[in-house]
Amino acid sequence: MNVTDVRKVAVVGTGLMGHGIAQVFALGGYPVAMYDVSPERCQQAVAGIRANLRLFQEKELVSAAEAEAALARLRPCGTLADAAEDADFVMEVVFEDVEVKKAVMRQLDAAAPAHTVFASNTSGLDVNAFGPATSRPDKVVVAHFWNPPHILPLVEVVKGEQTSDETLQLTVDILRKVGKYPVVLKRHIAGF
Repeated sequence: MNVTDVRKVAVVGTGLMGHGIAQVFALGGYPVAMYDVSPERCQQAVAGIRANLRLFQEKELVSAAEAEAALARLRPCGTLADAAEDADFVMEVVFEDVEVKKAVMRQLDAAAPAHTVFASNTSGLDVNAFGPATSRPDKVVVAHFWNPPHILPLVEVVKGEQTSDETLQLTVDILRKVGKYPVVLKRHIAGF
């Protein structure tokens, strides 16, 4: 799979980082399914994105039409399975706990199509600790956005021992497509 094959993105975890990441992909032209264990947090994320886009309009970074189009691309979902069922690329942005990430990765693995790539926004956990929780560790990668993700362009990308070169390249390409500056690290460094 390459970047032109990516039609839909899912963001799992819509807190501080997740809502900004969803905004990045929506502004980049992707339909974005959003899920959070807290439905209220998911609705707050949409409201936060709306406020961010108003500020972007005031600063003339986006037009009103671009902001409205981005908002129209957001789809809050009631279940993780609903968010992942037709996603080609999933950003996992959940709590920084390896057991939580493993559990979410297993759920994503069960719900998403076989071709789907899972990118974790972890800031310090090793992809080798949670990627193998899936049946597709070759399709699991770290894509660590800097905070705030909708403003700062840098994203650290780290492949695991089993991550394929194709997954790494797809991740770099999609990040570039949405206006980010991906930097590929040669290995995991605790805490980045």
